[in-house]
Amino acid sequence: EISHFLSARPGSCHIGFINRLFTMLVKSMDVEVIAGLFECLPRFKIKPDSQTYEMLIQLHFTIQNNDMMLTLSEDMNANGVAPSVATQVTLLKGALKKGDLDMAIPLYCKVYESCPSYVESSLATLACQQRQGIRVIGCFESKKLPIRLEMLDVMVRASLQQRDRKLAMRISNLCKTFGIEVDSNNNHVLDSGPLQDESRGKADSVGEGGHLAVQEQTMLVENARLLVASMALPTLETMQAVFAEWHSEAFMFFFAFGIHFLLFNGFRVLPRKRKQIEEKNGKVTAKVLEVDAGPQFDHHVMRKEVRPQQKMDVAYQKGHWAALLRHWYAQRDTGAATPGQLLQALEAMQRLNLASASKVHEISHFLSARPGSCHIGFINRLFTMLVKSMDVEVIAGLFECLPRFKIKPDSQTYEMLIKLHFTMQNNDMMMTLSEDMTANGVAPSVATQVTLLKGALKKGDLDVAIPLFCQVWESCPSYVESTLATVACQQRQGTRVIGCFESKKLPLRLEMLDVMVRANLQMRDKKLATRISKLCRTFGIEVDSSNKHVLGAESENFPGQGVDVPKQSSKTPWTRRFR
Repeated sequence: EISHFLSARPGSCHIGFINRLFTMLVKSMDVEVIAGLFECLPRFKIKPDSQTYEMLIQLHFTIQNNDMMLTLSEDMNANGVAPSVATQVTLLKGALKKGDLDMAIPLYCKVYESCPSYVESSLATLACQQRQGIRVIGCFESKKLPIRLEMLDVMVRASLQQRDRKLAMRISNLCKTFGIEVDSNNNHVLDSGPLQDESRGKADSVGEGGHLAVQEQTMLVENARLLVASMALPTLETMQAVFAEWHSEAFMFFFAFGIHFLLFNGFRVLPRKRKQIEEKNGKVTAKVLEVDAGPQFDHHVMRKEVRPQQKMDVAYQKGHWAALLRHWYAQRDTGAATPGQLLQALEAMQRLNLASASKVHEISHFLSARPGSCHIGFINRLFTMLVKSMDVEVIAGLFECLPRFKIKPDSQTYEMLIKLHFTMQNNDMMMTLSEDMTANGVAPSVATQVTLLKGALKKGDLDVAIPLFCQVWESCPSYVESTLATVACQQRQGTRVIGCFESKKLPLRLEMLDVMVRANLQMRDKKLATRISKLCRTFGIEVDSSNKHVLGAESENFPGQGVDVPKQSSKTPWTRRFR
């Protein structure tokens, strides 16, 4: 449709309209249509701009399609389109997700001012994990980036775990370069003065007078000092320090464990005894209730059966379809399954794409075990759910099972099935259901008749369409009238519609008459023209020969004629061309 419209309307072949299309398609995330439209652009000599690439790259970033993001980036560079800041930030996020520092670091150097804070920390962490943190430090040293204390702090913390000696030395040198001193007495960072380069004053980490914030420097250099110190400690000393740190906590844990074991005589002895005692008490209670055979026994049984039902409800609410089916299979043979749970089980089968035969088997097994559910009300609930998912095979299997359970479909059943097959353009099945409905003596609803009328018009069957239209013309939309008139004229059977007007099976419909007049201008059916002329005389419609217009008379002047015309003057919009 888009390609046909652009071919017919060259004036709309501009990037502004294309971007409006992309905006709508991106909201619905219709990736296939977006790809097809993007491939059509060269054929219409339309070049995408930066806004186009921005929308598409953000879409593919959302659906995590990194390869397509890189393809669009290369295409943008090949076409000489300058990327927007938002596009570069999105490409940076995609590169970080992919772990591509060769692309991420240059992009960050361009758009660091527009990046959120988590992008900085993600870049620093990724660089340290890949042992390439010195590349970020190199950007600080070469002044491609102003000093970013947040990134430097993240890199120090990450390097404490990675134990990268080269990175530790580069961070130490960087602190000396930017004049950061450490007071060994109180372990505070003292700023030695303003930064050496004026460009560094533009960074977020620089104060009003060009000085670094004292608190941020304290945290940064203290972490750097810990990093360098940890690199210098021997392995044995490190192990001793860790052991000393966890020694007291480990001692308290084992002490509490021993006290608990001694006080309660182990962990499994008493629970097992309690469980055995409870099982014995339960058996005795069950025997007593069985002897009584009173209402208490039913209450006890129901209390046991509540738990599986609750489990099914919880699994359904959480969307755990496999667990729901396990509870269903465990419960269906006990006779405690309910019709609502069968609906839940069928939905779970649909979600898991199980075979249609298994669904029909579950329905048949449930209806056999629960004769109280064998009524048309519950069957219509089943059909409603199946029609929504358009599960045609299960619907056909269920419909065939109805005579076995002595269930007769009603008008609502036929209405749902006929609408389903009309949607799927299965006209033969629609006619079969219509014949079955007539054979069972079921009166069709108005909606069913309108659907059958639409199906007959699609098939071009006027023998079915005209009688149906005479019954439900009041409920038909306007396009059905015009379609019927057009099909009748195309098949040279317009006189049948005129005959319905003359025999008063239908009130005179000026819209249909107008469509038939216009269609007959091409068909040139003389019999139809004669019948229309007689009809105009019968219903008092005058023809002005000078301008060849049909003037619709007021229905007040012709009582009993059945003309469906509102009170209008001769110069009203009801004026129709006539030939």
